Amino acid sequence: MEPFERFEAAMRGLGRPLKRVGSHKYTARCPAHDDEHASLSVTVGNDGRLLLYCFAGCDFEEIMRGVNLEPQAAFPDYDDRPPHRRLGQRPPARDARAPRTRGTSGTVRPPTSYRRKEDAIEAAARLVQRANQLAECPTRTDFEYLAGGEVVAVSLRFDLPPGSGRSKDIRPIARGENGWTITAPPAPRPLFRVDELTGDGPVFMGEGEVCALALVTLGLAGTTSFGGSNAPQHSDWSPMAGRDVYILVDRDKAGEGYGQKVAQIAVEVGARHVYIIRLWEHESWADLPVGGDIADVLDSPDETPESVRTKLETLIERAELVEPAERLSVTRMDRVEPQTVEWVWPGRIPAGKLTMIVGDPSAGKSFLSMDIAARVSTGVGWPDDPGATRSSADVLLLNDEDGLADTIHPRLVAAEANLARVHHVGATRRWSDDGEATYRPFHLAADLRLLEDELKRHPNSKLIIIDPINAYISGTDAHKDVDIRSILTPLAQLAERTGISVVAICHLRKSAGKAIHSVLGSIGYVGVARVVWLVALDQDNRERRLFLPLKNNLAPLGLGLAYRIVAHGDMPRLEWESEPVDNRADDFTISDDGRRDQSAVDEAADWLKDVLAVGPVPSKELDKRAEEDGIRPRTLRRAKKTLGVRPFRSGAIWACALPQPSDATPGEPTGCRTELGQGGQVGQAPEAGHVGQLDRWR
Repeated sequence: MEPFERFEAAMRGLGRPLKRVGSHKYTARCPAHDDEHASLSVTVGNDGRLLLYCFAGCDFEEIMRGVNLEPQAAFPDYDDRPPHRRLGQRPPARDARAPRTRGTSGTVRPPTSYRRKEDAIEAAARLVQRANQLAECPTRTDFEYLAGGEVVAVSLRFDLPPGSGRSKDIRPIARGENGWTITAPPAPRPLFRVDELTGDGPVFMGEGEVCALALVTLGLAGTTSFGGSNAPQHSDWSPMAGRDVYILVDRDKAGEGYGQKVAQIAVEVGARHVYIIRLWEHESWADLPVGGDIADVLDSPDETPESVRTKLETLIERAELVEPAERLSVTRMDRVEPQTVEWVWPGRIPAGKLTMIVGDPSAGKSFLSMDIAARVSTGVGWPDDPGATRSSADVLLLNDEDGLADTIHPRLVAAEANLARVHHVGATRRWSDDGEATYRPFHLAADLRLLEDELKRHPNSKLIIIDPINAYISGTDAHKDVDIRSILTPLAQLAERTGISVVAICHLRKSAGKAIHSVLGSIGYVGVARVVWLVALDQDNRERRLFLPLKNNLAPLGLGLAYRIVAHGDMPRLEWESEPVDNRADDFTISDDGRRDQSAVDEAADWLKDVLAVGPVPSKELDKRAEEDGIRPRTLRRAKKTLGVRPFRSGAIWACALPQPSDATPGEPTGCRTELGQGGQVGQAPEAGHVGQLDRWR
């Protein structure tokens, strides 16, 4: 391995990667001291050797020892094999109990160990004196870090005299198995004064021990992390869990970066709330110099601990709450301002929500969507309240199935729409570098932002119609709930955000089931929509369409409406009936053979024939059994009418039986007579077998 590769790997392992600044030239934070800035210069010589220079004064051997490499590892002829391999000997036996270690290439030389803490401190002081070329050792302050009540590390701060090029030199010492070494403690490192951070009160974080002690002077629970602004990730932040954390950042780029790092770490370990305080945002400290901190504020001759505490409390009240990169969005309900639901069509189409209109391809859904668009564009009243006019608004229309000129435009004209307020959204257009326009189909997932941009160009818009929605989700599995929700949820959020009503048209599937499960594709369609309407043909009058409520999460389900498609010149239009209808959507599901009709009634008729096949059944018992089998009373009555089943009385019991052909008279529907006379004198009794079979119900 080449010297540079060996050294670069070792530095990367220490978390101090090299930064290239020129041809064969690099900079990095020196591994021989607690370097806050990139003071180490690394140059690769012509023969591959490394030229190392620390502007803080660390010598070559200290730098190599800082990365646990021999000095010879900086030269190309260095043999990086272990000593026993160099001599051709067998490797020494390894103690199976000893933990395996992972080091860099090259022989690992452990840092010098000292039996006593004081000896390590004296050695560090000599190192600082030599590195900074001082005649005597500078003033030193010791900041001890405890774990389990014992000192495990000390951060040594040496205040350098003027003319040294910097104000301080920080050297760490740590206690290990073999004594004290001049190196940072292993991670996770304890926080400063962690033994005094008891209880669950707020914690105040400064950058460096001096700031932490300044906060303690103010009567606050002050602390900091070991290693300065570049190493907060190596500390144990678990004592912050469940507590409010206030971070006072220094007024410089490094201080802001340290504050943001600590804030995210505190959030990740479960801090209740995390706040960032910038001292210069208080008017009294607006002129705090670059690099200024809480210790500088407290040292000001114009301040006292009491005045600083008072001003700091005002900053605490308006401190910036830090939001984590990823966190659950939780809202306390007493902070929510209640709002009433706005409606484009009162009770039927809400504003700011997704509404679905579902039905068979031939049910007239597109005609209905044109009528809705026309009424919004002109402001005329709705069919159930024609006298209540409203202000007109713009409509964005996405229609993939009908031609603009021969279908959509004539239908809008027939519906008397304000054409200037209806805007058709076609393909997505992109201009190439050579000025050529290319087009691709609009897609709800890829182009939702463009749709929102279009709404900004039409600020008076109130309605978006998407007909059909499946045409705009190509590539999406319409039968997978999670896929459909991934498309519709952002669409519903767009409606909520803009206050626009989105009406999506969807077809029904050709399989049996209840109406709400009959929407083509996933149940996610009706799950995301707040309101769903069913358009169905009236089985008694095929020219009549029924507009029936299927789901309404925002208002009572209410009654449906009916309309016809009538001739209007060359293009038909909708004509609404004035009275509501009480049909239910579940009466219009899908028969097993794929034919759409009133299968709920048909199924009830089939059920009725099966039940009555063995003979008459008392009316009360019949109603009870129908209810147990999920047949609604109204559906049962319609099934009886379809089959010609009429109730008859036998003694004290009213019963029903299948009609007999002999019971009918000309012009009268077949079925059992309503009364059973004595000896057949009053009316005509059902066959004697029917009466006899009722004995089992008595």
